[in-house]
Amino acid sequence: MTQTVMLGLFIGPWLLFFFFDSNRIKRYVLAGLFGIVMLTISLKWLNAMIGGKLTKRCFS
Repeated sequence: MTQTVMLGLFIGPWLLFFFFDSNRIKRYVLAGLFGIVMLTISLKWLNAMIGGKLTKRCFS
């Protein structure tokens, strides 16, 4: 039962693309790709600035 619910929560949002028009999908995909590129650049820059060392543990 739990796996079915998790699969539905994973697949469900992707099924909404069938109900959108192509212009909206193009706009959201473009914005998502731009966000991925900017996040990757900022994380690579941060990693270069601190030398790959974490200064504080996030999870104990």
